[in-house]
Amino acid sequence: KLEDKEANDLFDMMVERKKTLIPEDIQPDIPLTMYVRQESRYVVEPFDRSLAALNDLSFSPDESDLAFLEMLRTMDNNILLSIPYPKWEQHYLKMEEQGKERFGSWLAYRGIGEPFRDDFPFDAGIFMNFVYRYQHDDPITMQTVGLPYIEEFFVDHVLRKVYAEPKEYAEYPTAIKLFYRFLYDIGYLQTFEHMEAMLDTIEPTFLDILRERYC
Repeated sequence: KLEDKEANDLFDMMVERKKTLIPEDIQPDIPLTMYVRQESRYVVEPFDRSLAALNDLSFSPDESDLAFLEMLRTMDNNILLSIPYPKWEQHYLKMEEQGKERFGSWLAYRGIGEPFRDDFPFDAGIFMNFVYRYQHDDPITMQTVGLPYIEEFFVDHVLRKVYAEPKEYAEYPTAIKLFYRFLYDIGYLQTFEHMEAMLDTIEPTFLDILRERYC
């Protein structure tokens, strides 16, 4: 609905905008990836853990939690027995949804408010997806995932697979810690401190990557 002059002015402005945002002189010879000028700068800070402080209420898993626990153990057996992916894909998808729903319920019970009560289950789903549905050198489960895979998740996987604001990326270490605390509470783990230590180890490196990328 523009007049000719308005349309030409808009066209010229967009061409100049493209030159500014995507300078030709810095593009790679084979442009599978294009470099875009960054126009915003962010301050990347560690997640404020006081926002995710848990209350001291005792917790007993209910039938829905135990159903998820059984699904998770079945998923572990599928991995450890090298059962082909097509045979357990639908089971995994149901397990992930059940896990996110029960984790969200647990967060609410533990006193975690919005928006984290919604954000953290999504983050946990991304992590479960990485553990169970991606090719790894070793068969890993939520119990056996080690530091090299934790590093891979943070420095590569989540940054490639998830579009988020820097502050949302910075929530991931806390979200995964709380998910492991949830898994402990429903009886999947005997301890969660080892995973917390690994996440504490990788978090500073992850934040440095975010600062390099966005600041």
